[in-house]
Amino acid sequence: MTRFRSGELVFGLVLVALGVVALTQVWVIRGDWSVSGPRFVPLVVCGAWVVLAVLYVAQTVRAPGPSEGFDRTPLYLIATLVGYAYVVIPLGYIISTALSFVLTTRILGSRSLVRDVVVGVLLAVALYFGFTSLLSIRLPRGVLPL
Repeated sequence: MTRFRSGELVFGLVLVALGVVALTQVWVIRGDWSVSGPRFVPLVVCGAWVVLAVLYVAQTVRAPGPSEGFDRTPLYLIATLVGYAYVVIPLGYIISTALSFVLTTRILGSRSLVRDVVVGVLLAVALYFGFTSLLSIRLPRGVLPL
């Protein structure tokens, strides 16, 4: 008799629920719906979140089988996101984003710390200046004098 991987199914359903809640909050954001408006990117991100979570649930239901043990990777990734939310204001966008990138790559199995740090810092700096200079969106500066 095959069993659903109940832990994975519950995790997927929680992801769907959180994605739907986040998607409903997009409607609260003031502004227009144009590509340069403040609602567009959150709508795309939250919509993709819900779609991917639903696909994850469907895959879990389609491929039932005995669980091979509890994979802690999703919990580590969630902890990284929660930690990011707590440090982005005091540390600033660049430091917290680079740190989050490095932690995420390590959790997902990367073994090249130098590459992860370089890519994380370059990505965070490019995004910071792209948002602040090109889109005039203020991101937390934190401890860096920018």
